[in-house]
Amino acid sequence: MAYNRINKLMMYKNVVEIVKKYYREGMSYKYVWEKHVNPVYPMSYQRFIIIVNTPNIDRAIQLEAEKVGRTINNEEDKRQLKLFPEEDNTPNNNTL
Repeated sequence: MAYNRINKLMMYKNVVEIVKKYYREGMSYKYVWEKHVNPVYPMSYQRFIIIVNTPNIDRAIQLEAEKVGRTINNEEDKRQLKLFPEEDNTPNNNTL
């Protein structure tokens, strides 16, 4: 079995997306790390800064996937079973 970094890079991408979502001008990265990133992805602050400063994460994921012959898509796999059914916003007739 070959080693690849795809899952690690996907985690990096998720961390960067969290930072983009919550970081505002004048706010410190440490606040975003403490309140939003560390509860989801426990890591040191130093590791967090390394991840935030990683260039071209999307390109690195693509190159790694090509190297191991795997396709990466952002869409959900239709064959993947759901743990919980999708919630719809229609009123339920079974309410008490």
